[in-house]
This record gives sequence, C-alpha cells and structure tokens, in this order.
Amino acid sequence: MTTTKTKKTFTAFFAAAAAALSLSAAAQIPNPTVTGPIASSAIPGATSRDYVFFASDHPLTVNGYVEEEFFIEGTANRYNTPALATGSILSSGHAYKTRIVVRRPASAAKFNGTVLVEWYNVTNGFDAENLWFFGWEHILRSGYAWVGVSAQRVGVDRLKTWSPARYGTLDVTEGGTITNDALSYDIFSQAAQAIARPGSVDVLGGLRPKLLIATGESQSAQRLATYLNSVAPLGTPYHAAYLLSNFGQQIRPDVVMPRSRRCSSGTSRPARRRCASPTAGTTIAGKSREPRTWTITCA
Repeated sequence: MTTTKTKKTFTAFFAAAAAALSLSAAAQIPNPTVTGPIASSAIPGATSRDYVFFASDHPLTVNGYVEEEFFIEGTANRYNTPALATGSILSSGHAYKTRIVVRRPASAAKFNGTVLVEWYNVTNGFDAENLWFFGWEHILRSGYAWVGVSAQRVGVDRLKTWSPARYGTLDVTEGGTITNDALSYDIFSQAAQAIARPGSVDVLGGLRPKLLIATGESQSAQRLATYLNSVAPLGTPYHAAYLLSNFGQQIRPDVVMPRSRRCSSGTSRPARRRCASPTAGTTIAGKSREPRTWTITCA
C-alpha cells in the first residue's frame, strides 16, 4: 500500500470522514480501565517471551514513532445482530480483559490527527495486523497513529498460550462461558473510547486525535460490517470505517458514518465492482487475495 493510488485513497476517504464528524452517542460508551504501558523485560526472540506479540521490526524510532502495549478491561454487552438492521442488547455486565498495541508519533508535531484502529484478524489462529502489514510505510510517512485491538477469543487464547506470564490474565469469554465473540463489539468500541476520552492512562501519550477510523481486513472486515450494521447505530466513538476485502458483505445505506470497502472478487482477474460509500466519485485501488489489482468506483 505504498502506491500513489493508495495515498489518494487514504487522503480522499479520510477527508470525507473529517467532513462528517458525526459521532453517534459516543458519550454512552463505557470507558475501560487501562493499565500500562506494559513493560517488556526482553527483546523479541527471547525465550521468556516477555515482549509485545508481533512487536514491529520496522524502523519506528528513526521515523519518530513509539510502540506501546496496554491492557484494557471492563464490562461488555452481548447483542442481537440482525442483518442490515440495528441490533439490541441481549445481556450486560460481562467482564473482559484484553490488550491493545499502539504505534504512534512520539511528538504532537508529527501526528496528523487520525488514529487507525485495526480489528486484529484471527483467521490463522493468532492476532494478525493486516492493515499495518500492507500500509506501515504510508502510516509512518504520513503521521497516523495505529492501534491494534485484540477483540476475539482465538487471538486472545493464542496470546495466553504463547506467553502465559505476560498475557495469562486476559479473557474475552467471561471465564469460558461466552465463546462466540459476542463481547467483541463492545470491546472494540471501548478501545476507541479509551483513545478518544482517556482517563488516568492516555494510550496516545498526550496526542489529541481528531478522527478515529475503524478498520480491518477480510475476516475482521466482516466482523466490522456486522458492527456497522447492528451495533454502531446504538452508539460508537468511531468517525468512519475502512473495510478491506470484506467479500462484498453488504453495508446498510443509512450508517451514520462514512465507510469505504476494498472488495475482493475471489478471482485473480481485474474486475470492477460498485461499493456503497457516501464518498461519491472517489476512485480507490483495490486488491484481491491474489496479487492483482483493479479500480473500484464508490458511489
């Protein structure tokens, strides 16, 4: 994601998000308890594994960036999530504890005001930061802050087995009683609330965000589609959403925030598809799961 088209995609979409700036009852989202930054006593590769899972090996420091990990905890709701319709709360008060990873400019002068909050992809059985993987150069060059959120059971369980000493207290299943990721939507909302309205621990180190963009790729984008359709209308701290390869999962046309989808046709041939987005007329570059690209016109 280092091409000129990609830069134009980010710029045009986030400009549209900035123009909207319509938070939907974000004040009602609980602010989780934040602990950290969690210290690392070892360097990546050490046998103790007392360091950030998938700690970045990119040149953060020379680009004026820092990487920090935090634990967040609170209580979450379970939701009914009907297709293309606003959901409802099924039950409340379910305890959770998970982690977020923050990569941000060290100084306010470098920060462009936008935070990309990525829902980790767990298709391969662990937290994968796919947007960061594809776009880290542009993120660093342009001054974005990036935050990864461990919202799902598979990813958190892998963290706990990978480093019990570091991650053993994490749990997004309320002690194994909720195993279908029903708490993931509130976890993702509350992670954003911790960014936008920090309490005693400021995960951005004093940076003041103007835009919070919810993002995810493939499996994560599909979870985000459900979030946008059913949960976000009840209240969300996010200003916009940027979904990559959500396999054409439909987004309701009356979502209260700008959203953009980079679709996959499932073939390696160039293709054109129409994606729902209020940023009419914007042309963006898309990638299928194969190494071919095409142009998608959003309307």
